[in-house]
Amino acid sequence: MELKKDLNPVWIYLGLFFVFQSILLTVLQIPLGAEKATAITFIVIYTIIFGILIAMYYKRVLADIKRLSWKSIILIIGISAVMFFVIEFIASLLPTAANEEAVTDLLRNYRFWMALPIALFGPFTEEMVFRYSFSSFMRNDIVFLLVSSSIFALMHMNTIGIEILVYFLMGLFLGLVYLLTKKNVAASTLAHITNNFIEVLMILFFSIG
Repeated sequence: MELKKDLNPVWIYLGLFFVFQSILLTVLQIPLGAEKATAITFIVIYTIIFGILIAMYYKRVLADIKRLSWKSIILIIGISAVMFFVIEFIASLLPTAANEEAVTDLLRNYRFWMALPIALFGPFTEEMVFRYSFSSFMRNDIVFLLVSSSIFALMHMNTIGIEILVYFLMGLFLGLVYLLTKKNVAASTLAHITNNFIEVLMILFFSIG
């Protein structure tokens, strides 16, 4: 599917994620403390971005959902589940990213309230930004995969270390799903949701991470 250049999701994400997040976090830290303020800010930011992007792109998303057959849905979920454990194994060989530890702690402490943004709102938002938006102005697929995966990885890191490889591989996998399904954002979102959903289940019920 041919895409028009569309950076709207990127600007919405950057504006709310960095500017509004900083303001909200600063305001909430004084009465609530750092951990609770971080949790509330995370939930509010991703819920707002999710709502805005759904309102703006629901026709596009519905069209992409209709392009997915049941066979492809099952295949995407199955491959994504396998990739989760492959990437999890690679992650076990590397230092744990500070961002991963922080999200794990928040999820364990706030459970359902954090689970929804992590398993649904976050994946959709990030697929609209890193796959849909980036591919709309990068015509070369290799450049798109490398650049989008690199920025996706950087956005998930508080400090730069070898553990960035985990997020880069995840971004690469999601980018491939997007391209192989003819730029279907519903497909890459499904793959992303599968990954995050399994992680949420593993953290909450099997105490990994």
